[in-house]
Amino acid sequence: MEQRSLSRFNADPTVALDIISQSGANIVDLSDDVREQIANLQKELPPDIELQIVQDQSTFIRDSIEEILFNIKFGTALAVFVIFMFLLDIRPTYITSLSIPISIIATFTVMNFLGFTINFMTLLGLSLAVGILIDDSIVVVENIYRRIQSGETPILAAFTGTKEIGLAVAATTFSIMVVFLPVAFMDGIIGRFFYQFGVTVAFAVLISLFVAFSLVPMLAARHDAPKEDKDSLDPNRAKGIKRLWLRIRRVLSLWNRAFDFIQPRYKKMLSFSLNHRWVIVLLAVASFGSAIVMAGYIGMEFVSQSDQNQMMIAIDTPPGTTLDETSERFAEVEDILNQFEEVEGLYVTIGGGNKGVTGGIILAVLSDAGDREISVFQMIDSVRNLLTVIPGIKYSIAGQVEEGGSSKPVELSIRGDDREELIRLARLAEKILRDTPGSTDVDNSLEEGKPELQIDVDRKAADDLGLNLGMIARTIRTFVEGDVVTRYQEDDDEYDVRVRLDQRFRASEQDLGRMLIESEKELPGIKMLLIPLDRVAKISRSTAIGEYGRYDRLPEVRINANVLTGSFAGTVTTTAQAAIDSLIQLPPGYIISPVGTQEMQEESNANIVQALLLSVIFIYLLLASQYESFFDPISIMLSLPLAFVGATFGLLIFNSSFSIMSNIGIVMLMGLVTKNAILLIDFVKQERGRGTPRSEAILIAGPVRLRPILMTTLATVFGMLPLALGIGAGAEFRAPMARAVIGGVISSTLLTLVVVPVIYTLVDDVVGFFGRIFRIKKTEVVKEEIALD
Repeated sequence: MEQRSLSRFNADPTVALDIISQSGANIVDLSDDVREQIANLQKELPPDIELQIVQDQSTFIRDSIEEILFNIKFGTALAVFVIFMFLLDIRPTYITSLSIPISIIATFTVMNFLGFTINFMTLLGLSLAVGILIDDSIVVVENIYRRIQSGETPILAAFTGTKEIGLAVAATTFSIMVVFLPVAFMDGIIGRFFYQFGVTVAFAVLISLFVAFSLVPMLAARHDAPKEDKDSLDPNRAKGIKRLWLRIRRVLSLWNRAFDFIQPRYKKMLSFSLNHRWVIVLLAVASFGSAIVMAGYIGMEFVSQSDQNQMMIAIDTPPGTTLDETSERFAEVEDILNQFEEVEGLYVTIGGGNKGVTGGIILAVLSDAGDREISVFQMIDSVRNLLTVIPGIKYSIAGQVEEGGSSKPVELSIRGDDREELIRLARLAEKILRDTPGSTDVDNSLEEGKPELQIDVDRKAADDLGLNLGMIARTIRTFVEGDVVTRYQEDDDEYDVRVRLDQRFRASEQDLGRMLIESEKELPGIKMLLIPLDRVAKISRSTAIGEYGRYDRLPEVRINANVLTGSFAGTVTTTAQAAIDSLIQLPPGYIISPVGTQEMQEESNANIVQALLLSVIFIYLLLASQYESFFDPISIMLSLPLAFVGATFGLLIFNSSFSIMSNIGIVMLMGLVTKNAILLIDFVKQERGRGTPRSEAILIAGPVRLRPILMTTLATVFGMLPLALGIGAGAEFRAPMARAVIGGVISSTLLTLVVVPVIYTLVDDVVGFFGRIFRIKKTEVVKEEIALD
């Protein structure tokens, strides 16, 4: 048979084998088993034959998991360091820091019980939760040590301090839980994606609450607070290691002195806010409005593209190109790729499957991202420019396989009944997509007609000469493709023996016309009557339609595109679709709509919005039940929009996009940002319960709660900071979530400290106003009843 495909690795002929995991199989375990078998097979092969792994998906998975584990360790260290900088005492620092390893280890037990594995999503959940797990312990320890400093014994302070803060801490933890549970049980592919993520984080924070209410008070009760008098802190009055520590402590105390500088000024700002409430409200509304405006400048995509140390170039040559000619074109591309020192290997496949000999793929294996000066995305732009000098090829370059089986990140489907009309609409839509900023490698599914020779048999003439269609077809097939007539055995191996005409006798229409077909007609004196094909058939050149497509039971043509570095697939698709809707007048029954990755993105966004709404409702119900009020949660929950301000600016600063990861981060913020408002309003309610006037209670609660609020906020920020920096394998995928969370936590904290107390007073005034009306009406009814009696 003619060779219809070829493969080579670094210009050496290769026989390629793809090993695909079964559904539910562990890719890392499969990779280990395959590597072991390859090592055993290599021992049995001749010395000149080498087995080499070209592509291994488990390598990226391993590297990503290692990076997440490093992020967990580094984030834990940063969070603990922040607590130490506030407390400057090793005892409360280690008490609070114990909550992180205990919560993580206990979460592993829950994961094992639920059948979860240590995978990318579960570890990502734990890495994001590192800064959250310590929050409950921080608030409890800070409140205990504050009471110890005020003169209470450690045991009494541990009891009263935990009891005083217990409701607020429980409310903050349960607020985070009711956010992650809707995330875990979302519908569609994103629900499967985030199920283990959401459940892992929910149980981790629940365990941290248990640690904060049990182990932390117990340990705090066993340690007295250090004396803070001048003599005990004077390095000149100490000796040895204590003197060295006191000198270091004096330098580190600059952090706390800065806090002492901020605290009285915050009280003045809070007093100003209470006296100018509508100014603060307008400031909050303006901040939220600016975030809405800035959101329009942030790109959209399903997931962020990752640098997986590889680059795939799909190449097509014109129809009718032979395998040798296609191979020559591929060799020119290989020469260009070999100019890059970052390229460690080139794996080429041409033909095979339904592609034919006119197309194939080059997989460029790159050096590790940490060893390269340029990213894979920069390389793609450079290679795309260099390939323009090679004539007669159509190419598409990508750094990874698209989700959901899409050929490219941007895909539009044109559907309708008439194929000619579909072609016309596809040409118009393709032009619009080419003109859309950020699009590149624009193509369509309208393959050029493949050249073919058509044989039109004159049935009457064939019948007169004793020929039938079946005989003609079988004979031509034997001459051109050949038939296996026997098998040749050499030692233990057997080979097919295929007989057909030599290439030079079957290369043109004239060659086919001269082929002799055996007739069934018997003539006197003639043993076998052979009839030339051109006596009974007309042979002509023609083209065949390249591809038929259907979608939703309608004929379909697709146009697709890649995106340039710095652009986002969702943004390009949305812009192109808007232009198509305004410029193309569709006939009745015809549809142009996004498919592939964009379709998955729209479905995921709908599920995330649903989870967001459920989270808000659950938070309100939780706070209403805990505070036994329908109105107190309102002032707390109005801090939620303030988180969107920082999330938007966080994504904009890092040039990140709205993707499923950053959107889930915004949902996470719904639970995180209520924490500060709960701590503040809870203390205000306690002070008012003791008879303190409302404004005075706020001015007392604000400065007292400022310290734990800043401690928990900075612990959360620094705990997630390694993820947000986007360093290591898979960082592009996970960083947007951390960036959105960090930005949202910072903005909500700064605005919450001023806006929430103001909103609390406004809500309280409204409730009081309607309460007075209700009481007046009730009094009037009672008086009328008395008069009637």
